[in-house]
Amino acid sequence: MSNLVLFAIIGGAELIGKIEAEDVIGHTVTISHPLVIRPTQKAPGQYALDLFPHSLANPEGNHVFNTVAFISRSTEVPDMLEKAYVERTSSIILSSAIDQLARG
Repeated sequence: MSNLVLFAIIGGAELIGKIEAEDVIGHTVTISHPLVIRPTQKAPGQYALDLFPHSLANPEGNHVFNTVAFISRSTEVPDMLEKAYVERTSSIILSSAIDQLARG
């Protein structure tokens, strides 16, 4: 099973990423390759989910988040999101992961 986590943060964005470190005393979580989950319109009346970098300046790095910014945290990640995340963050190409995300 993967160590991916879904986060809802203040402001309404939803993130997916891997937790690299947690500092309970400092109230921070380091997440590698955080991606924002956004709905996109594929055609009139047809919507899908897509993944975008949390930071355009450092799209592939680790990001430290203050846990006060989290509204919720879920370790149950749907398979379609996990496959799409792996495809976006590695050189591994999974067959039709993006298509599955679009159909989701």
